[in-house]
Amino acid sequence: MAARQTKSHAQPSPVVVVGAGCIGLTTGIALLKRGYPVLLLAHQLPGDPLSPDFASTAAGAHHLSFTSDDDWRQRNFDMRTFERLWAESEDAAKGEERGLMRLTQTELYKGDLHLRFLEGLPDFCIHDALPDLDQYSQGCNTLQRRNNLQRNERRRVGDDGIQDEGASVAECLVKRYARQGQKGEESVCGEAVVIGP
Repeated sequence: MAARQTKSHAQPSPVVVVGAGCIGLTTGIALLKRGYPVLLLAHQLPGDPLSPDFASTAAGAHHLSFTSDDDWRQRNFDMRTFERLWAESEDAAKGEERGLMRLTQTELYKGDLHLRFLEGLPDFCIHDALPDLDQYSQGCNTLQRRNNLQRNERRRVGDDGIQDEGASVAECLVKRYARQGQKGEESVCGEAVVIGP
């Protein structure tokens, strides 16, 4: 796509991008690569001092689609985004430079919730039995900002290890990977910071 030329200038028309989150920055970079001058407007920009509001928990730190099964347009956007990020993370050094890290994830659901999207992901498989949760995971309670809780659908892991609807405090399973929290240390659990036991 060539940049549009204005009558009075040989330069392309500038584009204003509002927001410096994942989508705003990605949009700005894509426009720059196509030859457009970009003006980025945001409350906070990369390089600013850290703040609790910078790169909110809704900023897409973990890519997994939760669009409805009949929203094919959004599913297509989600899959194209995943494919692009997956390709960028192919080389571990480049992925780290971009802040991307590939992880193996196990989802526990009743029924076939979001199965169509998951089928398109690398190494997708359906397990015949539940994993030994005592050996490979631990339960935790997390807190997150209330406005995100109201905006996003939250699920709770029940006593049977299956995610159920509802919960005012997001509960999740955390695999025992390298980032497992030690006593008094912080670790990452889904979209929230967790204080270790």
